[in-house]
Amino acid sequence: MTPADRTETGSAGRAGSSAAEARTSTTTRSGSTPIAVWVVYVLGIVAATVLAASLLFVVVAYATTGSGGFGLDVSVPALVVWLGIVIAAGGTWVWRRFGAAR
Repeated sequence: MTPADRTETGSAGRAGSSAAEARTSTTTRSGSTPIAVWVVYVLGIVAATVLAASLLFVVVAYATTGSGGFGLDVSVPALVVWLGIVIAAGGTWVWRRFGAAR
């Protein structure tokens, strides 16, 4: 440890070094959002857009068919996947916003 290090940390020896390390690790840890979280957010936004567009399409189709010429065929696996992605993104947002200890 150089004299400059001792001056910067405010004390000599190992204790000053660990204080500097603690300061560095907290700065690094809280600085950014992990890429995986951004991927989940983007997929959730895409899934919500697909579901909203699908619902809008169904509503417009129902409103424009005058006399019962309306049919609806829902793919349950696709609905489960899209809803699962939306729920995962929403849950991640709630967990990071309110639940994660900082």
